[in-house]
Amino acid sequence: MVVIERRPDLPRGSQKTFAGIALASLLLLGAPVPVAACAFHAVLPAATLVEDIAGSVEVIAARPSVTDPFSYEPISVLRGEASGLGPPYIVDSVTRARLARNPDEAVLFARGPDGSWTRLFMLDEVTRPFVELLMNRADIWVTPEGAVERRDLVAGLLSHPDERLRAIALRELDGLPYDVLRDGTYPIAPSDLLQILTDVDQMPFAPISILLLGLDDSD
Repeated sequence: MVVIERRPDLPRGSQKTFAGIALASLLLLGAPVPVAACAFHAVLPAATLVEDIAGSVEVIAARPSVTDPFSYEPISVLRGEASGLGPPYIVDSVTRARLARNPDEAVLFARGPDGSWTRLFMLDEVTRPFVELLMNRADIWVTPEGAVERRDLVAGLLSHPDERLRAIALRELDGLPYDVLRDGTYPIAPSDLLQILTDVDQMPFAPISILLLGLDDSD
């Protein structure tokens, strides 16, 4: 049995931070680690979504080509100049079936200065408002002057009913400096953060979850 003692030399807020980090660390140490776990679930992308878009020369919405349903073709350009190029991704069967059922949906791709394409996520009625905001604010959010605005906007997504937007919020917060994070307000319950630490598929979000637990000042 492990006992986490209250440290009398720390003020109340620091005691809670210490206890939260200690508890989270114990959960991490006790969490099962499957053999040959998928690397996708073990590593976060090097760039956040905001950074991908701000660093892109072209962002497009794409759907399966009319002439080749296994290839993507742009249907609209959301950022930059149209290159006329399609991203070199194969349309998998699940995505193809979904897009066939939902003609208003598309897949969002970003092309970097080196010509490489990155698949971002599905553009649908849930993600579209956030994408529109990103197109307008990404260039500002990647600057130090825009960090607080970026923090507050994505923090609001932590309680969103859509899992994709909650994941985006955690990733964006993970990419911000601690000096920015410590003054924020985060609408996510400690129990939800602890749940992330017990879910193997969400282990990439363990560091930011531990940090948010430490910043939590609820009783």
